[in-house]
Amino acid sequence: MKVCHISSLHPAKDHRIYFKECVSLAKQGFDTHLILCNREASNEFGVQVHNLTFKYSDRLNRIKKALTYCLTKAVELDADIYHLHDPELLLLAKQLKKRGKVVIYDAHEDVPIQMLNKAYIPKAFRKTAAAVYKQFEARICRKLDACLVASPSMIERFESYTKTIGIFNFPQWRRANEVIWSEREQAICYIGTLTETRGIYDILESIRDLDVKFYLAGNWHEPSFEKKCRIHPSWNKVEFLGYIDQEKIYEILGKVKAGLSMLHPLPNYVRAYTGKMFEYMAAGVPVIVSDFDLWKGLLDQTNCGISCTPKDHKGLKEGIQELLTNEKHASLLGSNGKSAAKSDFCWESEEQKLIALYNSFQR
Repeated sequence: MKVCHISSLHPAKDHRIYFKECVSLAKQGFDTHLILCNREASNEFGVQVHNLTFKYSDRLNRIKKALTYCLTKAVELDADIYHLHDPELLLLAKQLKKRGKVVIYDAHEDVPIQMLNKAYIPKAFRKTAAAVYKQFEARICRKLDACLVASPSMIERFESYTKTIGIFNFPQWRRANEVIWSEREQAICYIGTLTETRGIYDILESIRDLDVKFYLAGNWHEPSFEKKCRIHPSWNKVEFLGYIDQEKIYEILGKVKAGLSMLHPLPNYVRAYTGKMFEYMAAGVPVIVSDFDLWKGLLDQTNCGISCTPKDHKGLKEGIQELLTNEKHASLLGSNGKSAAKSDFCWESEEQKLIALYNSFQR
């Protein structure tokens, strides 16, 4: 079958869309295409990436043009299955279903929950906007062939619309660099989006009095927050790497004694897994994460790390110190995480669910 994934927003080599879903489908023999907007065209790993280039003046103009260009290209490709990756693309579903196509929606994020914290939506209108979007989502998704969700918290809502499968953002399994624990650096890391709500400043506060190196990787989203971090007294302990690829990520994870994800308790964070947690686990690195119920439950199940209350700098300092100084405990947590990632929290288990869904549409 010919399958076509469509994203109007994501980068060309998005891990979930490209390296996980599209490459997995191509390996199974599906004729796999990916439509992107203002990205880079390519043809690797059996995935044909089609780039649609256009200029736009504002957010609404971008959405309007993206929908027009994506629908035109989608119809031209004449695929059997269309897989939509952005909420705005739900507006294309009716036209694709009219043509007798199978249409799948991939919900990466819990959009109604996200809307309650979007700065570009006036605060007084956020609840109304979230409610209106939820109605729109329900109306469209009820007519679709399947929905995929990236978080357990979304399954129940989407199951009320149509066939729903949880496809979680677990890392692709690979044998991580084997580094003897005693040879690792006195170092910690955070790899991901760099915003205040992801706890970067809290980590800097917590390591003021610790002899530790802090590997920090990712893209800054707010210049003012970057400036705030760079003038912090702990910045001299930071090795800032910017955006790094997967090979560099594993190089860093082979050096450190803890991987951190100290997100603030926003609704969309509390209800969803953090993908970096599983990446740390797969590399055999003990984790320090926010004490959200979902995440604490996973720690109880796997015994792979420590949970701390967000913004509790003293508690976070103690957690970091424990993993830096208690080699036996830290190496055990890292080993537990690696075993759990290999058996239960790797992409290979999610890939099987994805392929089974696609095969169910064979005619």
